[in-house]
Amino acid sequence: MHFRENREGLVIRGTEDNQSFLPHLKELVVKVFNHHIYEYKKGLRSLVLHTLPVHLREEAEQKLKHNHIPYVLRPVGKTKINIFFGEVECVNIVESFGEKPLNELSDEEDFILGTMLGYCRLQQCRRYLKRKNYPELKRVI
Repeated sequence: MHFRENREGLVIRGTEDNQSFLPHLKELVVKVFNHHIYEYKKGLRSLVLHTLPVHLREEAEQKLKHNHIPYVLRPVGKTKINIFFGEVECVNIVESFGEKPLNELSDEEDFILGTMLGYCRLQQCRRYLKRKNYPELKRVI
């Protein structure tokens, strides 16, 4: 299926009645959010980044508060929010970055966030070096 974005969130492209799909999309988004909570509680993640439509903010906050999970919210344009949740130390670090968009993080902040989110450390190192315009490193044999 192909999706496009509008004010209500994602909708199926080419259907006449996009509104009838929205409840199913909400159910899917909530299931993924709940799965992220499950992974955090099982120790698979120290920090989770989940993007939600703004209209699901209250529901997500209630769920996190009910589960006593630290979190911080950051806007993504007018229709979406990023919710960072997990270990308090990780959430505090995200909070220390301020409210700037992710694409405006410093090279060091980007590296820290990627590592905390569980991205491959080697790939994060390569990304950091590329962002810093370090020359190509030679391998020692």
